Amino acid sequence: MKNASLLKTDFAPGQIPAGPAGPQGPAGASGWQVISGSGVANSTSPKTQQQDCPAGKRTVGGGAVITGTSTNTFLSISRPTDPGTGWTATGRESTGGNAGSWAVQTWVVCAAVGP
Repeated sequence: MKNASLLKTDFAPGQIPAGPAGPQGPAGASGWQVISGSGVANSTSPKTQQQDCPAGKRTVGGGAVITGTSTNTFLSISRPTDPGTGWTATGRESTGGNAGSWAVQTWVVCAAVGP
């Protein structure tokens, strides 16, 4: 038999003792959550809706849509807030307006990040 020719499969369970435990790895980004909200539905333009993360969490993603009767409406802004702790979006009516009732709905993805 040559040295180093044995494999783990050559031994019965329990014959090879476990080695020492390695060091603990760094904590991952945990506690992520998605928060959603919608503003008032009517025919007023423009409309802004903002969702904020809970204290201690930061924005890692987000988005927005226009709900309701959205003929001639569009999102003009959909982005993280300046401090990076929420998501903001603004909807507007195109020229000619929209007689229907519509709202801006936002989502923010929050997580505990950094030290």
